[in-house]
Amino acid sequence: MGEENIESYPKAGMAIVVLLISLGAILVLSIFVGIFLITVPVISLPSLGELADPEGLTEFIPSLYDIVFSPQFLISFEVICFGIWPFVFLRSRRKNLKGILRMNWNPKFLLIGILSGVAISLAVLGLWWTIAQITSQNHGVSLQNEALIANYSGWKFPLGILSLGVVTGFCEEILFRGFVMRGFENSFKSKFLAIFLSSLLFTVVHLSLMGGFALFILAMIMGFLVIKTDSIYTSMGCHAAYNSVVLVAAIFGLF
Repeated sequence: MGEENIESYPKAGMAIVVLLISLGAILVLSIFVGIFLITVPVISLPSLGELADPEGLTEFIPSLYDIVFSPQFLISFEVICFGIWPFVFLRSRRKNLKGILRMNWNPKFLLIGILSGVAISLAVLGLWWTIAQITSQNHGVSLQNEALIANYSGWKFPLGILSLGVVTGFCEEILFRGFVMRGFENSFKSKFLAIFLSSLLFTVVHLSLMGGFALFILAMIMGFLVIKTDSIYTSMGCHAAYNSVVLVAAIFGLF
């Protein structure tokens, strides 16, 4: 890889622009889904009175979760909102796509990522279970887990691995550890700062308060794995394995 190619890589400003385009795609898709739900009677929408009454939402919200966590929606969401924009930008600018995104294939790196993802997920689930036991908290099955169980139990489990594992791991890693982290790395000349900032943005975009710290640690580890192996496939394997183990734990009621 020549030094002149590295200097032509996108910088932090363009990384932020592509990330904002991705967030814009999320907004547009959310509006589209809202219009779709209003115009097509897929689920029963609540009245204004029901919206004001929390008990009136007990049937609507679970149905909405079922749609959001369906494999069709998840795959479409990940590809449209995360996966395509780095490719669109790099192809339009005739950039070195493979070099910038670190698409250096090596099955050993993929295996390292998968094993790392399994280890991290088991550590997070173990910590979660320990805290629940110490605090004697039992909140029952969350709406998210109910939707995961409804969509991916039994014969539909491979669809969960495909949508939550493979597709999510590929699309989100291409954007965050591939494009965004590379932009920060090229601007600040600091690998640690690039990992930190891209991990922070990854956590914020996921809008998870309870799992935010775990997501941040996961993102930091995936960033270090990518830098160490110089391959995006390491973090893809880690991300896919992490999500897959969490999916199994949700289906079997382990958290």
